[in-house]
Amino acid sequence: MNTKVLLFLLWISAIIQAVAQPGKNGVYCSSEELPEAKEYLPAPPDVHSYRYAEDVIQWTWGKSIRNTERGKRASDESDLSSQCLYRIMGEALGLELTPSITPAICNLISRCASTGNASIGYIKNYYIRSRPFMVFNDPIWGKYDGDHLRKNGSYPSGHQISILTAAFALAEIAPEKQDTILRRAFEYGDSRVIVGAHWQSDIDAARLAASATFVQLHNEETYTNDMMAACMEYQKIKGRDIYYVINQIRFPNIEKVLGAPIDNESPRFYADVMSYISGKEERDSERGLQAVEDGDPSLEYQLKMFSGCINMEISETNTPALMKLMKMTRSKLKESNKQAKSVYFRKRPYVQFGEVSGIPAFDEENINKSSYPSGHAMVGWGEALVLSQIIPEYKNQILKCGYEYGRSRIIVGYHYASDVNAARYLASATVVQLYTSGEFWELVLEAKIEHKMNGSKSGPIVTEVEESESNADKKKPAIQGWYNLAGQKLPYEPTERGIYIHDGEKVFVK
Repeated sequence: MNTKVLLFLLWISAIIQAVAQPGKNGVYCSSEELPEAKEYLPAPPDVHSYRYAEDVIQWTWGKSIRNTERGKRASDESDLSSQCLYRIMGEALGLELTPSITPAICNLISRCASTGNASIGYIKNYYIRSRPFMVFNDPIWGKYDGDHLRKNGSYPSGHQISILTAAFALAEIAPEKQDTILRRAFEYGDSRVIVGAHWQSDIDAARLAASATFVQLHNEETYTNDMMAACMEYQKIKGRDIYYVINQIRFPNIEKVLGAPIDNESPRFYADVMSYISGKEERDSERGLQAVEDGDPSLEYQLKMFSGCINMEISETNTPALMKLMKMTRSKLKESNKQAKSVYFRKRPYVQFGEVSGIPAFDEENINKSSYPSGHAMVGWGEALVLSQIIPEYKNQILKCGYEYGRSRIIVGYHYASDVNAARYLASATVVQLYTSGEFWELVLEAKIEHKMNGSKSGPIVTEVEESESNADKKKPAIQGWYNLAGQKLPYEPTERGIYIHDGEKVFVK
């Protein structure tokens, strides 16, 4: 089967005439199925860190523009209602989104937003971080904010994760609009800084948590059905033929989604400089030694790194299907990073300050390579997102590993903190676009089935039974029986139309 038409077949296999029925209290995943942000993200910054310095810098910036048109918009966007999300995402899509006109798309937005918000409930309650307006004794500026925020933790931002989880889903069904969709969702998060309801680090954490939540949605059949129903609704509105398919992955445009790196004259550059100094202070520690090891950009090193946190070897012999998926993921992330680096050139920190990095042997060859965005951080976070979907029982460990791989680049002085943050955001957007690819979907399904068969045990997958006199002419496939797209084995031959895996082959049941 031509993998380029797989997405089309996925669309028509969905029950597109009905909006999905409510389940799991309006969210797609239970709390056990969702990643736990406290396990893979750092704690809120203390007052002596570069992250807190940036928090204060951004609070100052936000307060300075409250009496502008942008400030008024920020106040209006304190609204977290479904109607507000429909309006903002509708503007990005160029459509009017209402439950009566676009029920499937609105359903997808609402449930994604609820799921994203639910995924950070524990971490918010664990830290109960005070909000900026509380710390600086400011009035509540957001039009729809109130005193209830004083008892609701600031870290991470519920507004940002809600809209961004929904935005990722919309970028999956409307990839040609991805840059506008994501930029608008990021601006919604910026609005929370402007009104003083959140610190910048709250927003940064929410953006990563949104991507971690988004990939897990693809393990849920309800989400897959809702996404396909919304996709068909969108195609119909756009007047496209039912055979409209996506044949090429669209990498996010860094100029439109994130913009230029921080200018040396910007107050935020002070926080970047502090991140460099903070990294230097860690170099003689055990974490610093780990950062040097993490300088290895090879696939072999990264697979070894992730294998260590899932108690299983990822290799051509042990997990051939997963290896194919990881190679494709890595390849696309590197392409996306190369495209982004070609737009802006930023000196690396050790070059900027005329010093030696934590990995001096490679300083000369990297002196003229752009620091923005970090290639290591982008590949590490993107690979972690995809791997966490395939092996969800270790999702928190995988995500933490990918996060720390990026932080190592700050420690060795090859990147500023803002380079690493930008890389993770761009990786998240790139992974969203991978889900529009039939080839990627096929590899995901094969890897999921392989993992279900292999479990957490080491050792190679058996692809054929040993040849004997009785079976010399007939090899038995490893993946036997019928499986659905979620990798779940079915007790009987399916009768509903759709795509299934049967004895290792994709079968379209009409």
